[in-house]
Amino acid sequence: MIAPPAPTRPMRAALTVLASLAALVLPPSAAAQTGLRSTTTLAFRATPLGINAISDVGYRVALFDGASPLLENTYVEAGASFGFSPAYLWAGGYVEAVPLAILPLRFSAQYANYFGTLGHLWLPRDDQPDWSYSAIDALRDTNDGVASSGLMLQAVANPRVLLPSGVAVSLETTWNHFRMDVDDRWYEPFFDVLLEPTDSFWTFRPTAGYMFRGDDGANRVLLAARWEHRTTVRSDVSYDLLGLVGVWFLPDDLIGFGESRWSALAGTYLYHPSRGTVPWFGTAFTMSFGPRAR
Repeated sequence: MIAPPAPTRPMRAALTVLASLAALVLPPSAAAQTGLRSTTTLAFRATPLGINAISDVGYRVALFDGASPLLENTYVEAGASFGFSPAYLWAGGYVEAVPLAILPLRFSAQYANYFGTLGHLWLPRDDQPDWSYSAIDALRDTNDGVASSGLMLQAVANPRVLLPSGVAVSLETTWNHFRMDVDDRWYEPFFDVLLEPTDSFWTFRPTAGYMFRGDDGANRVLLAARWEHRTTVRSDVSYDLLGLVGVWFLPDDLIGFGESRWSALAGTYLYHPSRGTVPWFGTAFTMSFGPRAR
């Protein structure tokens, strides 16, 4: 029998670091539970202007609850996912899994329909090849968008760790794929990217900050710095965004039902092919019902 090759020195170092971080994972304040769960996020973005709501309704099955800190709050969940805005509708299904407390995973497949309202879909013309705010806003003012539909796939891996000291780190990586019924490049308003009719893009979103806890030990406020890099596969577009993130986990006695959090991100583009270093701001409110996962 041929023995498998021994791990290289960089691989051994990476495994050692991962094992060390896993040992320091802070057990969550509530264990995963089995049952029906729903989550809705209402978000507003100032640059580029947009508002949308995203909802998941699924069934969650708890996995290795209580076996060890690394296996705390692990589960598998599947269900239906929807996205709404005045310009588009997404509808489909998703599978979400947390096989380890430090590794949330998600995959979704959705039908995407853009109504042709508010200037979306926006298709650049030969005499207007840029996709700056002014170009998109000019079309929005005439309400002259292109209606179209297609397929949207998304896969997310979000390695994360919350240390007992309160230091929080996540390394979210997302792959998106669109296959749209258009003949040329088009602008996707939610992800703020210019794509070919069939195209994919990657988003890398490392975040590092500090979690402030309440007197009861529950997570209350996260303040962090975030760098976001997005790059497409076929349309050759990339940009970088640097910002500050704030997340407030609202106390149960403030609303009295469900779990809720408010988040905000303020920053600036470090590089953008069509906009330069303009400021960016967005905020969102999320409400969840069902088995707790905080």
